[in-house]
Amino acid sequence: MLKKVIIIAVVIIVILFGLMVWRGSEDTWLCTEDGWVKHGSPSAEMPTVACAKECKNYSPENCPTVCVVCPPCPECSSISCQTEEFCASMGIDKNWYEGIKNRISNFKDCAADGNPVMESYPRQCRADGQTFVEDIGNELEKSDLIKVDYPRPNQKIASPLAISGQARGTWFFEATFPVKLVDEQGNVLAQHYATAKSDWMTNEFVEFEATLEFSQIDVERGLLILEKGNPSDLPENDDSLVIPVEF
Repeated sequence: MLKKVIIIAVVIIVILFGLMVWRGSEDTWLCTEDGWVKHGSPSAEMPTVACAKECKNYSPENCPTVCVVCPPCPECSSISCQTEEFCASMGIDKNWYEGIKNRISNFKDCAADGNPVMESYPRQCRADGQTFVEDIGNELEKSDLIKVDYPRPNQKIASPLAISGQARGTWFFEATFPVKLVDEQGNVLAQHYATAKSDWMTNEFVEFEATLEFSQIDVERGLLILEKGNPSDLPENDDSLVIPVEF
């Protein structure tokens, strides 16, 4: 009988020892998807370094050094804080995000690198703790004087460019006002006049149209400028709507 009890006791000890080896120390901190979780009664304080499995709980701007910022999937446009193993599986290393941050200096670069874009107007893109606002010219400031239906800010254009919109009668002089297309250095690429489509002798909005023709352009961006008719040529009577465009 005693021999049987001893055998049972040995078996129990072996099982308990196996469980301890398999489960690890009872008194420790475990790294889980939700961060560090106390297991048992560990004597040490919770680790101050980030747990790799909780990378997804951080924003790209605050991603811990044990994690990596990369797209959540090859086809996705957004970026997020992920585990190093996850990013490595897509061929993205720890230096990827630092590389794209150095290239971001405006809204277009920010959006092109897959950062979150807020659908406000103008749109905003956030990267590396910075917010980049899309350049739409001074459209909002001039909206009570002149509005352009086509082209819209940052729209791609080609020759011949048909321009349409509405302007207050006070924007015209003799039913016209100057329109010009310039590059970002101010060089004139094309210029002409917009013409009122109805009676312009009013303070109300009047529809207008214009056409600009230009040769092949070797720059990517330019400015469409719609100037207020100013027969006096006095600077204090000048005004203009400026719209950024792409070629």
